[in-house]
Amino acid sequence: MKKLRIYQIDSELDTQGLIFMPYDFFKSKGCAVPPASSYRLVFDGDVGTDNLGEITCMFNINHPTGYKGRSLTTSDIVELYDNNASEFHFCDSFGYQDVEFDKDSVSHDVHIIIAAEDGSSSGWKFDLKDATKVEIAEFIKTTVSDYIDVLLDELIQGKNSISILYGGEEVSDNARI
Repeated sequence: MKKLRIYQIDSELDTQGLIFMPYDFFKSKGCAVPPASSYRLVFDGDVGTDNLGEITCMFNINHPTGYKGRSLTTSDIVELYDNNASEFHFCDSFGYQDVEFDKDSVSHDVHIIIAAEDGSSSGWKFDLKDATKVEIAEFIKTTVSDYIDVLLDELIQGKNSISILYGGEEVSDNARI
């Protein structure tokens, strides 16, 4: 049995209006190969089946624990893989199309947003691809160091919240202190 990865277009990266569009629309825009740089990885794991119909039901009706993406829909890419090979399937209006897909070009941006009680916010964005945890921690430390004293005071007073987004999805608990 193969493992599964699901890639979904991030609306912030979609410069050609491809999100939720069928494969024929991609081809009409000159995209015979879906542009991986517009996609984010939203799932990687073993779901106990290689059947695309079962996968579609699973990711539309009964999402696996920890799944952070939206329901599986048109324009999503399903990768079935093992140690020997990968196969990519474009979720089309009806069924799937086998496609080529450059998974090494998928976006790995992380956004850190600090929202104030008054509705204002500050944010930072960086590319997580090939970064170690130490490099990410150092980036965050360096980036927010100018604001840390004020930020901590305001967090303690309940005036700010911190959100960490990956692939447009919240991966923190919108922490408040």
